[in-house]
Amino acid sequence: MIVAHVVAPGGAPLYATWLAAAALFGGGVGAVVWWRQPPRRGLMLTISAAGFAATATLLIAPQPAPLRPGYSIRLVEPGATTSPVVLRVCEVNAVVSPAPVPGAGRLVLVSVDGRQVAEVRSNTVAVPMPAGAHHVVAELITADHRAFVPPITADMTLTVTGPGPIGPAPTCAP
Repeated sequence: MIVAHVVAPGGAPLYATWLAAAALFGGGVGAVVWWRQPPRRGLMLTISAAGFAATATLLIAPQPAPLRPGYSIRLVEPGATTSPVVLRVCEVNAVVSPAPVPGAGRLVLVSVDGRQVAEVRSNTVAVPMPAGAHHVVAELITADHRAFVPPITADMTLTVTGPGPIGPAPTCAP
């Protein structure tokens, strides 16, 4: 199974990455266009160099640290296995230090059989699935789609019997 997130790395807001890239490429194009005019060419090369430096700085920003040592999540077994399946993500050791899942500034990505099917800001999601056995993975990420290091994931295998009404959400109690 391959799970991939196509996102710009680093902790900078997305607009900063776009501005840096625009300066990098815009300055380079401007330098080519005004190659025979040294003052403009110099200005464009300076803009391009600044864009390069900003892009490099933004792309090598550190990845987010884990929430705390030993933080982990689990997927709670749903009560009913009819589609749509109601899934709930819970913190494993909430008694020690409670933290909401996903919490402020975080998202939960849900994948079924290797395909992302949901991206939610809550710990409960109803996912339609065809009948049969399925491998479900939940991953906690930052709101700007960066994975934690190490990744915070939970997975389970369940068998869906067929379509049915949406059941109640499972509880996080152990």
